Amino acid sequence: MNFNLIPGNFGWIPFNNQTDKNVTYVFVYNGQINRLIGSSNILYIGKTEQSIKKRYSQEINANNTPKNTQATNIRMTHIFGSIGLSNCACYYTRRMNYVLPRPVQNGFLNELETWHKRYYLKVKPHPLNTRVTVSLEKFILVKYAVDHLELPPLNNSF
Repeated sequence: MNFNLIPGNFGWIPFNNQTDKNVTYVFVYNGQINRLIGSSNILYIGKTEQSIKKRYSQEINANNTPKNTQATNIRMTHIFGSIGLSNCACYYTRRMNYVLPRPVQNGFLNELETWHKRYYLKVKPHPLNTRVTVSLEKFILVKYAVDHLELPPLNNSF
């Protein structure tokens, strides 16, 4: 899965120091990265309740000091420094959740059961409830895992 092939129409916005909060975001590399199956330009998929500007800064400017225990931020800052931040872009959408369309629902829930059982048990529909809402971040991560049999290179877990 490449960034431009993420299923759904989520209105992705190129990051340019905006301060929108409650967003899902994707770091995209300007080349292809080999995966177990195929290749992708997606480096990382995340979400944040704080402003995207603050989260972006945390991930590209983390100081590796004894008091900083944010391992993901430290690792991402190091990686962006190594591959060059100019080779990456960040896009975000003002959505945190996704109501699964009926045609997508059963297939996605089967994929979710395989890739993230604990979250599946939390969101599987009650027989009386036909609408299923999932975290947009989890939706994209599961779709990525289905395509490549692994998560994006900078994601540690679901």
